Amino acid sequence: MSRQLRSAFRPVAGHPLTRAMAPNPMASVFSGLRDGASAVAPSVLEGAGRAAAQTATKTTLAAGTATAIAAAKGAGALASYAGLSSAVAATGMGSVSTAAAAAAGLTASTGAPLVGAAATTALVSAVGGPLVAAGVLVAGTAAVAAGIYSIGRGIGKILS
Repeated sequence: MSRQLRSAFRPVAGHPLTRAMAPNPMASVFSGLRDGASAVAPSVLEGAGRAAAQTATKTTLAAGTATAIAAAKGAGALASYAGLSSAVAATGMGSVSTAAAAAAGLTASTGAPLVGAAATTALVSAVGGPLVAAGVLVAGTAAVAAGIYSIGRGIGKILS
């Protein structure tokens, strides 16, 4: 990775705005626990849909903010790639991105496995670009939030 590209990725990942907008999976767990223990709770689909919508909104904002910050830091044409890598890191999906790159057979020119931002960037290119990857990221985090909510709701029902 070139020096300019590394410097464009570095400040974005730890930026306070990116971290603040990242979805919090624990919120879905506690929301599910509360609804499961409540006698007047929304339906499972309604609650899971709410958790998914909140997570999708936060992920979209995190990716958009990270892309804007990367552009302001001088990433140029690579701002969307740097922004998505930052959003992936902020949402805690870095290991998923690394595993997906390995499963897809994406490697560095030396044959070494890709990790971190390099894995995310290669994966973004492989799936069709930043717009498609952002859609996959938003849909994936929303699905995880809905599942976490449902698990929390089931635990809440058992405990009540």
